[in-house]
Amino acid sequence: MCNLKPNQRPIKLNTKN
Repeated sequence: MCNLKPNQRPIKLNTKN
């Protein structure tokens, strides 16, 4: 669950991986 939609909000990458 990391980088599912880069066109959303600036979520933290590499969160759960």
